Amino acid sequence: MFRYESSPILCSTNEGECFVNDFFLPILDQGIVSINQRFTQLDHFNNYFGFLFDIGNLSTADSDILLKSCHDLQIMLQIVENMDISGAELYDELCLQLCTSPLRVLQKILCNCVGDVYPNVAIALRIMLT
Repeated sequence: MFRYESSPILCSTNEGECFVNDFFLPILDQGIVSINQRFTQLDHFNNYFGFLFDIGNLSTADSDILLKSCHDLQIMLQIVENMDISGAELYDELCLQLCTSPLRVLQKILCNCVGDVYPNVAIALRIMLT
C-alpha cells in the first residue's frame, strides 16, 4: 500500500509533504492508470486495423496473413447476423489497391464515386480513420 492510499491522517509534518501525499501522488497514479488504459485500447485497435495502415505494401504481404486479418476485422465488426464488411470481399478489394496511404485510397474511392465497387474497403477505412 502506498502512503497516499492509507487512511487520512492529519499532516503533522510540513505542507509540502501533505501536498505530495494528498494531491500529487493520487493525480500521478490516476494519470498512469489512464495512460495504461489508452495504450491497451490502442493495442486492441492496432490488432484489428493495423494491416490497413500499411496499405501501400499489401501487394508484398503474405496472402494468408492478409486474409486472416480481413476475416478478423469482419468478426470484430460483426454484431450477431449483421455484418459491416465481408472479410473475403475485403481481401479481394485490397489486392487491387496500389496506393500508398489509407487516406489516399479512401480519397480515390470517394472522389471517383466507386464506393459501390469497393464498399468493404471504404467502410473499413472510414472506421479506421475516425
